[in-house]
Amino acid sequence: MDTDKRTVYEFGDFFLESGQRRLSRRESGEPGGGQPLALTAKVFDTLLLLIEHRGETLDKDTLLSAIWPGVIVEENSLTQNISTLRQVLGETRTENRYIATVPRKGYRFVGEVTERSALAGPGVAATPAGPVAADSTRLPRRLWMSAAALLVLVAIGIFLFERVRGGHSAPSAASAPSAIQTLAVLPFKPLLPTERDESLELGMTESMIA
Repeated sequence: MDTDKRTVYEFGDFFLESGQRRLSRRESGEPGGGQPLALTAKVFDTLLLLIEHRGETLDKDTLLSAIWPGVIVEENSLTQNISTLRQVLGETRTENRYIATVPRKGYRFVGEVTERSALAGPGVAATPAGPVAADSTRLPRRLWMSAAALLVLVAIGIFLFERVRGGHSAPSAASAPSAIQTLAVLPFKPLLPTERDESLELGMTESMIA
């Protein structure tokens, strides 16, 4: 049978722990521990099934198929389980404090049951939404931390990109060698006087030709 291992059912002086598959009786009305009661596996399954469907009338076929799945058993086996439970719970067949017999139909658990989590203290209702609510308060802080980390990574990436691009850039115009800004023009002077061409010397002074 699939059960919630955290669930504890309290009724009267008894409490049933589904995960530990244990039925206990409180001592002196104390809300804490109690005296474990010896139950066979099928008797425990019968009680657990009745408590999980408390207030409902479960017919005998439903109980038989749930307690003995895939096995054909006689109705007398179920009757014996119910009789054992009544003895353990301290009731007679006519009292019906916890288990009522519905003639020609089946059985129904009629006791008042308090359901709580095994992680909570005795008498404290289960609050499975508590941890989720606590975690939700941390969500803005996690978002801020994630955003800060992302900004740092972006800044590092930009810095590295600028370094790489600067290392491969072409030299600037200021670093290029300066162009020649002056040009010296020397007068033409033949090497031999016999080869002088007067037409080329027009406009020149005698001092320049000498």
